[in-house]
Amino acid sequence: MSETPTTIRKAIVVDDHAATRYLAACLLQRRGYEVHTAEDGLFALELFSVQKPNIVFTDLKMPRMTGLELAAELHKGPYKTRIVLASADHDLLRESRHSVDAILRKPYTQAELYQCLE
Repeated sequence: MSETPTTIRKAIVVDDHAATRYLAACLLQRRGYEVHTAEDGLFALELFSVQKPNIVFTDLKMPRMTGLELAAELHKGPYKTRIVLASADHDLLRESRHSVDAILRKPYTQAELYQCLE
């Protein structure tokens, strides 16, 4: 009887607030993701090139590189990665619908985050 290898699901959580990164990372780990974190979009790009995650969960407003700028950079690459954007700024969220796969309004619930993973 041969065993099939399990696919490791990887995620990168990008947010300039440590508590938000930690909470999102914990929620994703509960769903079986190997999670890496980054405090801004530039660091996330470095992680992305090594980790090649299935999903990138990013804040909209961050120093050095915003979530939309990060999404644009990731779309240039050859890897298909689901991008989830989160923000409390509802006006900016409406403008960003074309460049991300899912949008969460802060504060979001655990159920809302998990729904974005489907």
